[in-house]
Amino acid sequence: MIFLFYTGARCGEALWLDWRNIDLERRQVIFEKTKNGEARGVPLHERVVAVLANLSHREGEVFRRPDGLPYERPDPEDDADTSAGSRIKKVVRQYVLPDSLNKRTVRIKARLFPWLTFTPLVTMAAFILGGGVHTRMLPGWVHGSLALLALGMNLVTAVLAVQCISDNVVLIDEIDALLPESAGE
Repeated sequence: MIFLFYTGARCGEALWLDWRNIDLERRQVIFEKTKNGEARGVPLHERVVAVLANLSHREGEVFRRPDGLPYERPDPEDDADTSAGSRIKKVVRQYVLPDSLNKRTVRIKARLFPWLTFTPLVTMAAFILGGGVHTRMLPGWVHGSLALLALGMNLVTAVLAVQCISDNVVLIDEIDALLPESAGE
């Protein structure tokens, strides 16, 4: 869990990560198989380096089931088998986290979601109507109002996004403090 929190890795990227892709000295991980097909490097937080350094093995898959075996990989013949998330959920269920943490996560998402949904729509409408073929069909005050509304919504969205990132960092630290060092081994 600590690895997921600090790297932003997708479940499948973490579950099937090989030790060849981790450099503890440089504090970096390379995800070779990603959703968009392009490899990417991610710096490792000191907390993640400490957890990885304490793992008992240094070959093959980094993260293992409680019995020490690697997690089962998806069936390459079955396009519908993308069940990394369900494999991670089994690990998380082993640790009981306070319900208040789950509720705070939902509130953080709910606070930002409407702004992320509607701000781009209003912004696009302001650009289309403000500079498109329909310019003469609407009075100038409509164009100005849309532009101001779009600007205001973008500013509010930016402020909310920064607040949500800050709230998420606090939440991650609280969850991290509740999980044992061995979470996800």
